[in-house]
Amino acid sequence: MKPERTQFRMTLISEWKLTRRQRWLKRQLEFNSHLEAMDFANEVSDVAWKMGEPPLIMIDNTTVTIRIGDGVADGLREANFDLAERIDELLLLRWG
Repeated sequence: MKPERTQFRMTLISEWKLTRRQRWLKRQLEFNSHLEAMDFANEVSDVAWKMGEPPLIMIDNTTVTIRIGDGVADGLREANFDLAERIDELLLLRWG
């Protein structure tokens, strides 16, 4: 993706951060319990699998960290941003 497009897409997912020379999207979330964190991670996994975009999901007690992207030199793809938007929608619908 061109840098201008990346910057535009970032405006649509303002809670996400760009990391590693714009090769990853990252978001960290806090939940009330470990079970809520696990439920959310499972839902993200299901959505991502259906989209063909498996993210890295890390769970540390009540904190879930999601990293999207494959880290390739070419940078992020539109599909990476699509998944981030879908995860944000999931958050609003289920935990909003």
